[in-house]
Amino acid sequence: METLRQEFDALENKIAKQFSILIEGKDEINIYDEFDIQNGDLPDDYFEYRNEITGNVIEIHILRITPNGIHAIEAQNNTKKHDIKFSDLATTYDRISLCELIEAKSKF
Repeated sequence: METLRQEFDALENKIAKQFSILIEGKDEINIYDEFDIQNGDLPDDYFEYRNEITGNVIEIHILRITPNGIHAIEAQNNTKKHDIKFSDLATTYDRISLCELIEAKSKF
């Protein structure tokens, strides 16, 4: 019988693999337009990212995903930009939500 920790690790691996599959072969996946956000058209979705240096958790809106990483803008101060990795998202729930958002954007 697996322990909860083993089940959690398996779930984390499954989510990471799903993310890799969703972005495979794509040059860029646009989630939200930076211009729209800066002009007050805020998306309902926000994510939390944990700064690996300070440990601070920051609310962000994800703009796009490229082979170089996830490009985001702070939810509270939309002039501050961040380039993060998938693993920088603060929670498993956020990583799942991003996969679902990519899937939804891919349908259009």
